[in-house]
Amino acid sequence: MKNILYIVFICFFLISCTSKKDININKKSSIYYLNTNVQVLAIKKDVDSPFSFVLGLGGLISKNVGLSTSGSYTPKNKNSTALKLESQLLFYKIDISKLIVDEMNKQLLEHEFYKNKLSQNKYNHIIHLSLLSYDLDKSMFSNKYQIKLKIKLSILNLNNKIVYENTEEYKYDSDYDVYIEEIIFC
Repeated sequence: MKNILYIVFICFFLISCTSKKDININKKSSIYYLNTNVQVLAIKKDVDSPFSFVLGLGGLISKNVGLSTSGSYTPKNKNSTALKLESQLLFYKIDISKLIVDEMNKQLLEHEFYKNKLSQNKYNHIIHLSLLSYDLDKSMFSNKYQIKLKIKLSILNLNNKIVYENTEEYKYDSDYDVYIEEIIFC
């Protein structure tokens, strides 16, 4: 009888710990402000290679127990395409942060729910955008590139506490958004 009672208490404890109310930011807030200062992080000069080298050594001590040791090495590659893209953006004076703010503002104004909740004067929450990385993703057997962006969105309340945060990587997999190297790096 005690065992059944313990199991019931453990089940109630686990159920009460897992049932948390999800905060819905759309119901809680009424007006948003889009911060126009987008933080653009610097491009890394070296990135990890997609290949690693692993060497391991191990042996059995008894029928069921074994020991092993291993090590791995991941070489660094030059991030030449992203550095070329960064130099082209600087050369042609393209402000990538302004492009991101304009696109986000356009998307919010076209959205059915958020078009009436965007304001510059009075607001409850501030939307911050950060561009963590941007790169050109090259196909393995082709000289064609696709744009890859990693954007972080944070929504802060008036006390500068994070209410919502999300990081997404956008990769344009459409056949229409494929660019040849000569067009990008002219």
